[in-house]
Amino acid sequence: MKLSVIIVSYNVRYFLEEALASLERATVGIESEILVVDNASADDSVGMIKEQFPKVKLIEFHENLGFGKANNLGLKFAKGGYILFLNPDTIVSPDCLKVCIQFMDQNLEYGACGVKMIDGSGQILPESKRGFPTPWVSLSKMLGLHQIFPKSSFFNGYYMGHLSYDSKQDIEVLSGAFFFVRKSVLELTGAFDEQYFMYGEDIDLSTKIRRAGNKIAYIADTQIVHYKGESTKKSSLSYYKSFYEAMLIFTKNYFSGPGKSWFLFLLKIGIVIKGLVSWLKEILSIWILFLLDAAALLTGIFVIKKFWSNYYFHTEFYFERNSFWINAVLFSGAWLMSFFFNGLYERKPARHQILMSAITGFIFNLMIYALLPESVRSSRMILLLSFIYILIYLLISRSLIYFKSGSRKKTIELFLVGSEEECTVAEDLLRFTNTNYRILRKFSPESILQMSTGWKTIIKLLKPDQIIIGSANQNLDWIMQMVSSLPEKIEIRLLTTSKNAIIGSSSKNTPGELHSMDLRYHIEQTSYRRQKRVFDILFSVWLIFFFLVIVFFQKDKPQFIKNLFSVIAGMKSWVGLPTTFLQNYSMPKLKKGVLTALPFDQNLKDHVFAEQYLIHYAIYYSVWMDLDICLRNIQSLDKN
Repeated sequence: MKLSVIIVSYNVRYFLEEALASLERATVGIESEILVVDNASADDSVGMIKEQFPKVKLIEFHENLGFGKANNLGLKFAKGGYILFLNPDTIVSPDCLKVCIQFMDQNLEYGACGVKMIDGSGQILPESKRGFPTPWVSLSKMLGLHQIFPKSSFFNGYYMGHLSYDSKQDIEVLSGAFFFVRKSVLELTGAFDEQYFMYGEDIDLSTKIRRAGNKIAYIADTQIVHYKGESTKKSSLSYYKSFYEAMLIFTKNYFSGPGKSWFLFLLKIGIVIKGLVSWLKEILSIWILFLLDAAALLTGIFVIKKFWSNYYFHTEFYFERNSFWINAVLFSGAWLMSFFFNGLYERKPARHQILMSAITGFIFNLMIYALLPESVRSSRMILLLSFIYILIYLLISRSLIYFKSGSRKKTIELFLVGSEEECTVAEDLLRFTNTNYRILRKFSPESILQMSTGWKTIIKLLKPDQIIIGSANQNLDWIMQMVSSLPEKIEIRLLTTSKNAIIGSSSKNTPGELHSMDLRYHIEQTSYRRQKRVFDILFSVWLIFFFLVIVFFQKDKPQFIKNLFSVIAGMKSWVGLPTTFLQNYSMPKLKKGVLTALPFDQNLKDHVFAEQYLIHYAIYYSVWMDLDICLRNIQSLDKN
């Protein structure tokens, strides 16, 4: 067999679908096989492969093995003379594999090769060609000197900036996104080093290939689309931790001498600083808004107190100072907690979320007010006026914040290219995902091919933000040429072969994006899962308070006590979903539930409506559902 393509997949169902579809076209006439190693995906990737690509050899695992280990396991089943390690978020041009095979057949001194990689907006990804990360090369990249001097071999050795992207080059490091290598070379050097989990494996393997006397080539005559550029990984502290660990392993394996300790020291300092800066930016982006809200709430309640005191009691000293500030701090704290648990600090909130946050905080504050001693209470009217103020403040502040940050909802102007059916499906997907869009023009595939250069003129005149293409019936060569020749701000999106999603990416600095008909489950969202955890704790506290009564109804009293402590410790939840249900509907794992999310007897496992109830629970989850289920099954809290 000539070629084996190995793809390691983890929760990228729609991107993987297009990658496999492009490989089907690219492997025509080549004796080849495609192997997908699935790292415990929870998004129906496995089901999609079995249904749409039955010829693909699927290797399933029930845990995330990491990039290197999963590729190595795939390699054990590979029969091809050439091996291509390929990322699942890629689209391979029809001639790509033939070009690589022809080059490697004619140039036996080369052990591996890579190709030009572009992102979803047509920009060349710099990781298409890379150099060996010597201490100076690594330091230049860490300090950002490669961006200041992009064409310099001295300052941009990491991306070999002095070499052209438009011609064949000898390079030192291949990207793991497209790593084409002779199997005989891998048998000599070994495959990926499994000490690495996510970063550094491709650098390590490239180094072993070159040290074994083989050259590595960058081929400019063909290309792939890679939706997620390297820089998408660099926004979290966990990235810097993983990168630091990978570089320690790499340094230990490939550097020696007195300079090694200095390099490690500088590496530690640099990565720690960059990691902390990234982490602080992330934390401050949340805490600044939180502190702004706290100041606004306290100021607003103070102004309302002065107004009501003057208006109703005709004196601004009616409320005792210390008592008022106790009220103000407690009320503000309750509202801030409500904002947090309703997700107002994670993304731009919808209006119903703002309303729910204000109402929830108001209800909690009424409870707090009722529990306060008479001598400390301020006034219910201040609480009511504060609720109105907070609601107005939230609406205005969030509108201004997201308007100023550029995160407001923008109308996307786009072209649709495809058959009438494909254009209709694309519109349905955009509407379903609540995308604010305007279609400038629709084109059939035939009309585009007839236009020739006129097509580019239309693009320049109308300046669309996106071009959505029905990929199933299109010439992939033409799509690749279009992507690479577009102006920088225009994105290409593809309607997947199954017509279930639109995939694409804004740039190398953003992760792949998609519009799909997949149901949006509340139970998957961070804010709802946070609310669920709060419910578990509060309900557990209530059970402890009435323990002597509740325990009387439990048959297995030791198990009830064990469940109580397991829920408080975060090991279980009072209400959960069956594992088989989570797998069937491609949802992430949840904590094991003491009770199943059914509003009737827990023993009715085969009830005809059970699955519908579970789906309804997942989509429309609220803490009131959990409360209802727990109270209905109060005698069954001893389930194992």
